[in-house]
This record gives sequence, structure tokens and C-alpha cells, in this order.
Amino acid sequence: MRNKKVRGLKRKTAKLIERIEEETSVFPEDLYGGFWCMSMPAGKSFIDSPKTPVGVKRICVKTLLARAEYLIKQKPMSAESVRVVVMVASDELFSAQIIVFFGSHYLNHFFNRSSEHQLWMPLAGDSGFTERWELEIPEIMTETGYREIINYEDEKKDRTLWFIGELT
Repeated sequence: MRNKKVRGLKRKTAKLIERIEEETSVFPEDLYGGFWCMSMPAGKSFIDSPKTPVGVKRICVKTLLARAEYLIKQKPMSAESVRVVVMVASDELFSAQIIVFFGSHYLNHFFNRSSEHQLWMPLAGDSGFTERWELEIPEIMTETGYREIINYEDEKKDRTLWFIGELT
């Protein structure tokens, strides 16, 4: 059975890109005690739908990466280190985010997820997200992946998270 096409695809894609650009037009402030994040401003039923073409999904990820690069170039000169990173779950674009870390304290603890409910294991030797999605990243950005295992009472997940940005 053939999937029906998505109604309003161009309009929805243009609106999504516009919202990403609006939300990243000004460098964010440290509002959450160490970080700022912008979640994918799209409905899960649109961005994660099998009916949404891969090309549209690729455009959305490219826009996130371009806006992260823009934010990196807009960083204020400050005493603390500020890092900009894009997080993408390979199987769930709805959970993609741009994250800005203010200072090294939160950044250093962010990637340390080792509890009975959540575990992140660094990936080694795996081909990267940007390679599989045929994306180019600026030289100022690097990429790293983690296998995330979530084991809560009613939720179990095993997925791959990719981080692209100022990681070093």
C-alpha cells in the first residue's frame, strides 16, 4: 500500500525553518542555570512521519546545524566558556535540539549519564550521523555519538544520540 503524500509539505517546511531561525536570531541568555535549549519546533506527527520525505528531514537538520554555526559566531566574549551543540536522535527528529552550555560545569556533567534509569555509552568506530545523512559540518564543529538506554518503569528505549558542535 502506498503512503499518501503530506498535505501542505512546502508550507510546513518553510514555517519550521522560519521558526528555527526566529528562535535563534539572538544569542540566548543563561536562563536555566548552565544551559539554554531550543527543541525542534515541529509536530512529532509531521517530522517523524514516514510520509515526510527524507529530503525535508535533511533540510530541517541542515537548518539546525546552520543556526548552531550562526550562534557560535554570535557568542559574546565572556570569561566563561560557552559551547553550542546540536543533539539529534537518529530515529526521532522530534527530539532534536540546539543546546548552548554556559560554563564548563554543566557541560562536563551533561554527558555523564550512568544511572539505573539512564545510561549513555560513547560510540567508537561507528560511521557518523552526518555521513549517513550526507551532511557537511563546518570545520569548527565536531561530531560524537552515544548509545542511550532508558529503563524506567513504563518506558524502555535504546537509541543513538548524535551531538554535533563545539564538543572539544
